[in-house]
Amino acid sequence: MRQFIYNIFLVSILSSCYSESSENNVLEDYKHDNIDQLDSTEDHTEQILNILDSIDYSIQFIEKLKDIPAKTISLSDSLFIIDQTDTFIFPQNLNLEEDIVFTGKKDHVAIALSLKRINQTSLNYRFEMVEFGNSSYFQNGILTLTPNFYEENYLAEYNDITDSCSFRIFIGPDEETGSSLSCKLIKDCNDKLKNIEDQDFPVLLPK
Repeated sequence: MRQFIYNIFLVSILSSCYSESSENNVLEDYKHDNIDQLDSTEDHTEQILNILDSIDYSIQFIEKLKDIPAKTISLSDSLFIIDQTDTFIFPQNLNLEEDIVFTGKKDHVAIALSLKRINQTSLNYRFEMVEFGNSSYFQNGILTLTPNFYEENYLAEYNDITDSCSFRIFIGPDEETGSSLSCKLIKDCNDKLKNIEDQDFPVLLPK
């Protein structure tokens, strides 16, 4: 397994928090995980990773960069630089710290997904799924950008995946509706409600 050298020039402390207690708990866990895990430095053998400010990127995103075939990766604000030759911009279709709600409906099932981008790679989310006349399901947490986002044509994938649950969303324009901003999702573990497969639910649009 490749090892990284983290050349972290500046580490700041997150000070903002959300007013709602559920969101606050999720973000506090996220902050502590990032800061605690990025304090360690490992000797490198192959890949060199330069990070201007570690708070701009989640630890989950950084750990997966080892799968990218590159000798050097640099993260600087909104720039993602590979081998000092190829430069990409992190997805900016969601404004930083701006709440946006995507909604959709099919048959007797309605979905509302609230998103807020909290840094270059992470989205705070609140997911609600309701089946009219039956039951509802709620989940919140942090979605992380996939490291190979630059290979996608128009859609940026973020996910929150554990051993027991998989939640993936794809954000970008939608050709079918003509919307410049849309959200497609794939999700299992919805309690008593059915799983959402790739083509099982219409695209979600901003409310």
